[in-house]
Amino acid sequence: MGQFKQIYHALCGSVFSEVIKNEVSNLDFIMMNTPRHGNMGDHAIAYAEKLFFEKYFPDIRYGEITGPYLWKYIDIYKKYISKDTVLGISGGGYLGNIWFNEEVLIRIIFEYFPENKIVFFPQTVFFNAAENRTEEIEKSRKTYSEHRAPVMAFFRDRLSFDFGLNEYKSFDKIFEAPDMALFLKPEFDIEREEEAVIIFRHDVEKSESTPGVDKIEDELRLKNVSYKIIDTVVGRRISTKKRNKEFIDILKRFASAKFVITDRLHGMIMSAITGTPCLAFDNLTGKVSGCYKWIENLDYIRILRDDSELESGVDWIIDAAEKKWNYDNKHLEKYYEKMADEIRLYLQS
Repeated sequence: MGQFKQIYHALCGSVFSEVIKNEVSNLDFIMMNTPRHGNMGDHAIAYAEKLFFEKYFPDIRYGEITGPYLWKYIDIYKKYISKDTVLGISGGGYLGNIWFNEEVLIRIIFEYFPENKIVFFPQTVFFNAAENRTEEIEKSRKTYSEHRAPVMAFFRDRLSFDFGLNEYKSFDKIFEAPDMALFLKPEFDIEREEEAVIIFRHDVEKSESTPGVDKIEDELRLKNVSYKIIDTVVGRRISTKKRNKEFIDILKRFASAKFVITDRLHGMIMSAITGTPCLAFDNLTGKVSGCYKWIENLDYIRILRDDSELESGVDWIIDAAEKKWNYDNKHLEKYYEKMADEIRLYLQS
């Protein structure tokens, strides 16, 4: 029986290796570390990244590899990914030591593919001072500096951009750029409900200055506003095949909300792109306030410093919810075009 199992697993491994070979060996660009987990903010980014390539690079062969597949099969991917293939690091807020497994995976990608050009899509980087900050920064810096091919990085907030300039000097090019989800401009013919939506973090990124959900509930009840508490994180894995449907479903939930109060970055961004009034509070890493600068021209999105501004903020958003809003991202087009121009140079060189 043991010999049979060995033969069976060897055959399965051979077949799967051939599948990977067919999937990746002829691609021009591969987006690495896209999500399979249930965080719809990360899926919004991956969804937008694919649409970005469809718009600006309709003729290139584009693919993606999810984080779990990289962890499990990176040795096989290494065999079949050409040195001429440009690798992207999917955007998000996971660089640093808050989501440490993600940081480690990025280091592994650099070590396994030293000859490939690499592009970081708009990221936030944050190293917590309480968690071996200096040591971990040095490890990442060393890994990046030993990479033999050019590296380009886009950061979505000023603190991360400055950090990159100061700490990752081996990068060939560093730019500021909006979160990829702001590239999206969905259109829904959906009536707004009379129910507001509350979306708050329950993880390590929650800020101590953020008010408790109970305070927000009290304020809404005082104003006679009905509400529902939801999350942009679902308790299941979402495959790349199901991503589009799942993401559109949650966008429709935003589009139908009276208004949104959140401390999640993509709670704010999904509100913005669906024209839904939103009050946003910052998170631990500062990425909410950092990314707000890209949409501060939108009169239906407002960021609050702490709960002392909650009462006036709720008064404002109740009034804002009486108007119809449309998302306009024309002011961001030049940044996405710049990204496309720089990536095009990498693909052609």
